[in-house]
Amino acid sequence: PAAPVHNGGALAFGPDGMLYVTIGDCNGPPEAMQDPRDLRGTVLRVRPDGSIPPGNPHGAVFAWNFRNPYGLTFVGDELWLTENGAECCDRLLRWDGDHAFVAFDSGRSRPSPTGLVLVPPHAPYASTGDLLFGTWHTMTLHRARLRGA
Repeated sequence: PAAPVHNGGALAFGPDGMLYVTIGDCNGPPEAMQDPRDLRGTVLRVRPDGSIPPGNPHGAVFAWNFRNPYGLTFVGDELWLTENGAECCDRLLRWDGDHAFVAFDSGRSRPSPTGLVLVPPHAPYASTGDLLFGTWHTMTLHRARLRGA
């Protein structure tokens, strides 16, 4: 699906060598993103050639029930995402295979998180294991400290 807004669009290769792709809700009805058979509001997991690997819960769909996931990275084998909420509640999420755990919620503010990256070893000014993400509305770079880093 595609729409003028809420298309997601983050791409990353996971530690399993598969390609992960975020798709937003395409400004569709909220119930669509809760249905893992509907591609809106999902993270797809495919082989680099586009074929569907075994182990996905629903065809190409690996994770679902997202509004507009913009950022995507891995910490070890854990999938992490940034998501833009509706009128509030932008979030940093960790997917556990069944549902998303909220690591950060903006509450009533609307910073609009974008890309997401895991800080590599030996990077200056940040600890290994930190996640960095930008926010579109506030033009700020945020650091999420993980695992006591």
